[in-house]
Amino acid sequence: MARSNHVIVVGTGLAGLTATYELLQKKVSVTLLEKTNQFGGNSIKASSGINGVKTYQQTTLHNINDDSIDSFINDSIKSAKSLANKDLINILASNSKNAVDWLSKDLKIELNYVAQLGGHSHPRTHRGSNLPPGFAIISALKKYLENFDSINSNHNLNILKNSKVIELIKESNSNLNTNTNTNKIIGLKYLDLNSNKINSIYGPVILATGGFSADFDSEDSLLKQYRKDLLSLPSTNSAQTTGDGQKLALKVGAKLIHMDQVQIHPTGFIDIQDPLNKWKILAAEALRGVGGLLFNTQGDRFGNELLTRDKVTESIFKNFEQIGINQETDKKVLIILNESSYNKMKMNFDFYIKRGLLFKSSIRELNKQLGFSKENNKILKNLIQVNKYINGIEEDEFGRTVFSDEPFDLSQELDSSIYYGYLTPVVHFTMGGIKIDSNARVLTEDSNNHEVVLKGLYAIGEVSGGVHGANRLGGSSLLECVVFGKVAARSVSEYI
Repeated sequence: MARSNHVIVVGTGLAGLTATYELLQKKVSVTLLEKTNQFGGNSIKASSGINGVKTYQQTTLHNINDDSIDSFINDSIKSAKSLANKDLINILASNSKNAVDWLSKDLKIELNYVAQLGGHSHPRTHRGSNLPPGFAIISALKKYLENFDSINSNHNLNILKNSKVIELIKESNSNLNTNTNTNKIIGLKYLDLNSNKINSIYGPVILATGGFSADFDSEDSLLKQYRKDLLSLPSTNSAQTTGDGQKLALKVGAKLIHMDQVQIHPTGFIDIQDPLNKWKILAAEALRGVGGLLFNTQGDRFGNELLTRDKVTESIFKNFEQIGINQETDKKVLIILNESSYNKMKMNFDFYIKRGLLFKSSIRELNKQLGFSKENNKILKNLIQVNKYINGIEEDEFGRTVFSDEPFDLSQELDSSIYYGYLTPVVHFTMGGIKIDSNARVLTEDSNNHEVVLKGLYAIGEVSGGVHGANRLGGSSLLECVVFGKVAARSVSEYI
């Protein structure tokens, strides 16, 4: 039997933690389940930032006043292509300022740097100077919730780690004296991975379980079902990202949408000490936003690095074909950056350097590593050309208009210092998922095949589908989690 004023949240990424925070502010009791022993999901690894329009940081700190909600909406619709859901995109963009304000003012998270990422018409992606944005946000929310759990004797919050949800419970239609169920979720069953016992809890359910970009090997693998062509690619996702929420929802009649829309991020770092490792660390899109350039292993640029992710990925694979790269182990490109870019993302650079993913060396040393002859000055010549674009002397042949703030220092020619790393495309994000309405309620079909709300069930974050259409813009994942986490909290509060 459902408990009044009690909600179950599944997943401790940013979407789940935002919904939990908001529910507690509304004096709603929450049971928060996490199948691992750690908070954060994939949100904790987010490194590029969160989008926001007309924020204090954008307008006052950086004097960017020509951006608008309409511009953000148009960029998102263009990125989503024919699969754009304008209602959901409008909610995302219209609430972006409030999302950034909540993080920076209420949670005291520093988000003072604003960058322009691929597919954006203006700089609007916020990050801090000291910590990666995902880590900073998750850490702040985790601290708040753990303190809340310890100081509130009325047990408004119950955190259950190592708890894997195995079934959503539908209300029985006892009035009909049959074994049929109504379109209403009243709770769930979960497996306590510590005791190996199955328990039931009751209340409306918010699914915030993430995507399925690491669902390579399970018997009911969603990647195998919808995108077999991607099984050979590496992933930036944590191994637990196996589509649990989508599978649970499907079993109770929820509709899934855009399941074949899986984002291949163009830039995952290759660890040269372990190049075949399936699990990659993302090379944040912000690296390109602050001036990073992509080169093939022959020393040439091959496209505009600040197009949308799908187009940059397409240009990489096309270049592999053009220069005759067929072996998976040879499918890599270079990112090259200068000191100006380092100064803008020092914390990120230092982390990548410490992990052996990014290096500082001379152009000569890089040429030697690539096996170039002494006469091959292609990288130097191409950087000289890029400096002309940066200085406004010429226009980029690939149409890029935003580069690093300062040109490369090439005064030492081949002995000039640069930063570089090896990258490869990676499975990164699933745009498809559970179909929701503008209140984050899960949709199903009735006996007449009419689309209706599946009462008592909500989906937020990457487990849901439709917000990003065919392609997600960088910086909109964290934003989606905050915006729709708040939407779901409000919606379920009204429901109970």
